[in-house]
Amino acid sequence: MIDCIFAVAIVGLFFGVIYSVCSQCMGLLNAGRDLNEAQQFSQQRVEQLRHSTWPQITDPAFLRDSVLGSIPAGQPIAGRVSETLTIDSYPTPATTPIRVSRLPTGAPAVLTSNTAIASAEMARVTLALSWPGRRGTKTRTIATTVLLPR
Repeated sequence: MIDCIFAVAIVGLFFGVIYSVCSQCMGLLNAGRDLNEAQQFSQQRVEQLRHSTWPQITDPAFLRDSVLGSIPAGQPIAGRVSETLTIDSYPTPATTPIRVSRLPTGAPAVLTSNTAIASAEMARVTLALSWPGRRGTKTRTIATTVLLPR
């Protein structure tokens, strides 16, 4: 009888460990899927900017309404991601860059603007995305920076 109790305890411990390992693997898979979706989301935003004209790129109202005002189609992470778009002159940065932000539940807003950036020869565009982990764990963040010519 005692041998059976020990055997059941060992088997129970074994299945508990297996469950724990599987749970951690699922968490890693979900984090990887979120990262992949965020990278695709970021790439679509950058493509939106590449197809814009120079006056549009340096106009905070256009960035707020047309770029961050719409969510790219087919992006499951779109409802959970916060975006911050920063436009700065390049190679000499401006004292104040253009910064536009959108929270997952709110409308986009212009945080800072600078009309002097429109006279620059190039712009450094940085798109930062952040989203909560699926289990409410850490906030994940990625940033993409591109240079756009006038």
